[in-house]
Amino acid sequence: MVALFATMFVSVKADDVLAYTISFQNEVLSDGTSAKTTANFVADLVASGEEYISSCTATDKTYVGIGGIKLSSASVSGFFKLALSDAGQVHATKIVVNAAAWTNASGITDQGATIAVNEIDTVNLNLTAEAADYTFVLDGSSLEELYVQSVSRRCYIYTISVYVADNAPTKVATPVIMYDGTDVTGTEVDIEGLSVNLTALCATEGAIIRYNDYGNVESWNDNVTTVPVYEVYSPADVTLYFKAFKLGLEESEEVSVIFHFTEVIAPEDRVATPVILPEDTDVEGESVEVTITCATDDSDIFYTLDGTEPFAMSSPYADAIVLTETTTVRAKAMNNFSGLHPSLVAEKTYTFTSGLNNVKELAFISYSENGVLKIVSKSGKTVEVITVAGQSIATSTTIEGVTELSNLPLNQVLIVKVGNESARVIVK
Repeated sequence: MVALFATMFVSVKADDVLAYTISFQNEVLSDGTSAKTTANFVADLVASGEEYISSCTATDKTYVGIGGIKLSSASVSGFFKLALSDAGQVHATKIVVNAAAWTNASGITDQGATIAVNEIDTVNLNLTAEAADYTFVLDGSSLEELYVQSVSRRCYIYTISVYVADNAPTKVATPVIMYDGTDVTGTEVDIEGLSVNLTALCATEGAIIRYNDYGNVESWNDNVTTVPVYEVYSPADVTLYFKAFKLGLEESEEVSVIFHFTEVIAPEDRVATPVILPEDTDVEGESVEVTITCATDDSDIFYTLDGTEPFAMSSPYADAIVLTETTTVRAKAMNNFSGLHPSLVAEKTYTFTSGLNNVKELAFISYSENGVLKIVSKSGKTVEVITVAGQSIATSTTIEGVTELSNLPLNQVLIVKVGNESARVIVK
């Protein structure tokens, strides 16, 4: 047996606090003669503190004694091992055993009686006939069992008290959620697929981490092992909530991670992505015809012009779409009879680089057969009409936002400039 450290009659330091006591005290007036087994140890010998004990895992030469447990027979040393429950597994700094040497009916005490706890030996410790506290110093790690031995001679064990540091945590540490080697606690994560493998960590030794997908409730459903797996049946945004628990400590803070699951589909399992034409998206004229095709036969194409994603209730494509202003065209193809997934979304934004529809200063232009050009714009703006070659042929200042210009060349392209904006027109 290794002599690690033992101290006799050492008072508990001010920075150590009592965590719990297991008592074996009783009122019997004579020692028992039947050794206890692992099956009946706790029921027959433990007077209080059984909630800190999970089970008796080993025992020999352990008897009911006067006022407590009697360890050892006249010729064989005794011992017992107690596996501790979650509540008993604290970070212990000391174990204090209240014990006494065995004394017979004639008042003769076994000389040289000594005890050891968790293989911490007390070579020079001689128990006295009077009950006293014997202290065994620990390193503050988690205490998982109590192993008490009578190293030599017979003795009585009355109580075992376990102490922790005064600054020992009272609350379980907040869990840390790891994904792909990265701490993702409190973040949002994009997942390509319908499942995710996670690692959940907690700095509190022996804590159990649980998670659910419905938030702060009294019931927490699953234990998190080293690599928990969470699965969804279809693409979805899911928030997973995590909390850590340990008996004897306040539960941890709740943390969460938001996962955005997207389904991974092979290209051959989808309808072909629609093709939007023309390729050139800069429009110089007053309008453009947009066509949409799909390489997957018999597919239906749906489109939107407001920037939203197309679906089966969007506008069905049949003929060319005529655009007269800057517009984003989005299209998706579907084929319900092929067994293929809907296509990816195709998108093109057609930008009118000249003409009426990119004019901001110039709100409206109308023209008639009599050659009069009417311009509606912001008041006080200078209106200038020039030829394509850059020759200025008319100027005016808008009054109350309206300007009329006449005597302009007919049936040729002219450029109307208002402020920093311009538009091409043909006066009839």
